[in-house]
Amino acid sequence: MTEALSWVERGLEIDGAELYGSFAGYDLRKLQRTLLIELGRHQEAGQAAWADFVQTPSVYGYNALMELVPASERAAWQEKAFDSAVASVA
Repeated sequence: MTEALSWVERGLEIDGAELYGSFAGYDLRKLQRTLLIELGRHQEAGQAAWADFVQTPSVYGYNALMELVPASERAAWQEKAFDSAVASVA
């Protein structure tokens, strides 16, 4: 599992070197979060989802983030995500 995560992170580095990235980058980011969760690294998965959302706010990124946020913290994260998305447009 750790080796798979290493390969995914390599792929993300390559994708990040491209000006606009690639379609595969979305799948790699999703796979990265899945592997982090399977390795018991839930907090890192949430941080990765947040970083993806901040970089490119979208409904897809928002949904991925909300899947990882504990129910008790959703309201605060919804507000944080909204503020971040508004700030990226301004």
